[in-house]
Amino acid sequence: MNEDLTTYLGGFIVDSSDFEIIIKEFASQAQFMVISHREENIVNADRIYGVSMQQSGITDIFSVNLQEEAKRILELEDIVPEVEEN
Repeated sequence: MNEDLTTYLGGFIVDSSDFEIIIKEFASQAQFMVISHREENIVNADRIYGVSMQQSGITDIFSVNLQEEAKRILELEDIVPEVEEN
């Protein structure tokens, strides 16, 4: 099994699609913190957290609620055509 496509979960090796299914199945019973750079894991998250260093020695921590951000973007798309028409 290709290590790039596997995740170690409690001593078991599962592929990325199985991992996603397991997380979704237990999400109503528990909270999960998954540390990942995989797009598949990020897009399925409710919230993402990030850490960046804009200036040397100054760390910025941020979070994004993906459902709220999607709503905000959809609202902006509704507004933009109105602005363009005027």
